[in-house]
Amino acid sequence: WKHALAIMNGSRWRGSASAATRKAAVRLYVHLAEHVSCYDDFCGMHREFWDRSVFLTFLKQMHMLWTVDELPQDMEADEWEMCLPDLEAVLKTIGCFMMFWMNDKSGPPFDIDVGKEIIPQLERMVQAVAILDGRHGKEISAKARADFLEEIVRLSGLLSQFVMNKFEEGPVEVGSGRRRTKELMRAEAARLLNLLVRVLMLRIPTCVQKSDAAAPGSGAM
Repeated sequence: WKHALAIMNGSRWRGSASAATRKAAVRLYVHLAEHVSCYDDFCGMHREFWDRSVFLTFLKQMHMLWTVDELPQDMEADEWEMCLPDLEAVLKTIGCFMMFWMNDKSGPPFDIDVGKEIIPQLERMVQAVAILDGRHGKEISAKARADFLEEIVRLSGLLSQFVMNKFEEGPVEVGSGRRRTKELMRAEAARLLNLLVRVLMLRIPTCVQKSDAAAPGSGAM
């Protein structure tokens, strides 16, 4: 992952790394996140992997995995279905980052403006899903669609709890001379609410008829 980070922001890579190389670096980071969170062989390096600046560097480029502009205009249904695990991995990566720092008690209270740093990326993701699922949703696995929806609902719940906790704590100093004000918290909550509405508007069924769920390609047994 350090090599991937060098590709994203290293001086010797900045001008030479192709879009495909940077996209591969982003994919490597998001798919490593689950391994880092679940296996002990990464013990001792978690803080380095989840460092705020490292995470934000990749987060700002994660849209390469899903935005309509980055995907082929003539994408077929099976190609879109293969993209969904990447989207799910991105959601899990963001959730793991949030959980790691929310549970860390060794330093000052964790604070991040999710309205500025995280939600814009999720809005772009939901926009892409709304377009491409509307185009191909009926032709792909019901499970693949549901897995994405389940993960973004889970992450939305985590972000909602994080924002509500801020309101309970009230305005506080959050380090580096920054202060969390009521105005900033309201703006953050408004951005989150807008995201939740967009998620609710996705036309992804939460259940299917048994015959459909067991159809070839549905992922059901």
